[in-house]
Amino acid sequence: MSLKSLTNATAYSVWTAMTIVVLKLIELLYFKQKISVAEFGFIMMIIIGIIGLKFVAAPEKVTP
Repeated sequence: MSLKSLTNATAYSVWTAMTIVVLKLIELLYFKQKISVAEFGFIMMIIIGIIGLKFVAAPEKVTP
């Protein structure tokens, strides 16, 4: 379903980035590891990048 409105490259990038973010959250919550300010900043840049990709992605082409 997500590939209907996103290009393959964008969809792959989003899934890869979200995997990194989820793994870091598991590391923080389950394994009780610390996060540095730099790590937090870079994770926020990943999330902002994902949101940005959604806003600038090419509009869906409708084929009859």
